[in-house]
Parts: sequence; structure tokens; C-alpha cells
Amino acid sequence: MEAPLGFDETERKWESMHMAEPPESWFDSVEPWLDRVLECLEVVTVFALAFGILAATVYELTWVLTGDSTSRQMRVASILRGLNENWKAGLLLLIPLFYRTVRRFLEQTEEAFGMKRKRPLPGESQTAPNPQQGSRG
Repeated sequence: MEAPLGFDETERKWESMHMAEPPESWFDSVEPWLDRVLECLEVVTVFALAFGILAATVYELTWVLTGDSTSRQMRVASILRGLNENWKAGLLLLIPLFYRTVRRFLEQTEEAFGMKRKRPLPGESQTAPNPQQGSRG
């Protein structure tokens, strides 16, 4: 029995239908914008933290140095006690600073275990180098 015209026996019916590619996810269209916003927030956060830490350090040093010898020891002890009690706040402030680094690490780990990324990371070239190309003597 012959196949009808325009129909190859090796081609299944659903494969012969020319279906449109699935539409791009809404997140894929918003993600570049979110990345730009995140980069700006990262810079602002780093500068704000640096300024805050510098201002607090200068204030604490002037506060300790302006006292007499007995009050200096008490002031240094109170500063160290405050650092000991509030170290978790510093840890929470570091999380936004390392978000992008951890995200890149996880994406590269996924690639290493066989899960390919849909698009290259920012700063990477769009085409992969061909290892067969090169100068041969």
C-alpha cells in the first residue's frame, strides 16, 4: 500500500504539522531588566554599607578616644559586647552582596552536570570556540 502524496512513511502526523514554537515565558522577557536593576542595587548597597561602616568606625573611635583612661576601657568593652551580640546583622547584610556570585556558581554547576543554560552568562561570548579549528604545522 502506497503512502498518500506529500506524506512520508517515516514522518508521523504530529511531526508533519508545523506547530509554532512555544511562546517565550514572561520571566524570560523581564529577566534582563531585573538583572540591570539588581546590578544597580548591588552598587548602591555596597556604597551604602561602606559609608555606614566607615562612619560607625570613625564615630566609635572618636567616642573611645575622647574619654579618660577608665572610661576608655569601659567604652571598648561596650563596643566589643555590641559586636558580639549583633554579628548576625552583619551576616544578613552580606547576603545581598554575594547573591550574584552564588547564582553564577549554581548555573555553572548545572552546566557541569549536563544541564545546559538557555543563554550565556553576561560577559561570555555567544559562540563557542571550535576545538577543531587552529593552525596545524
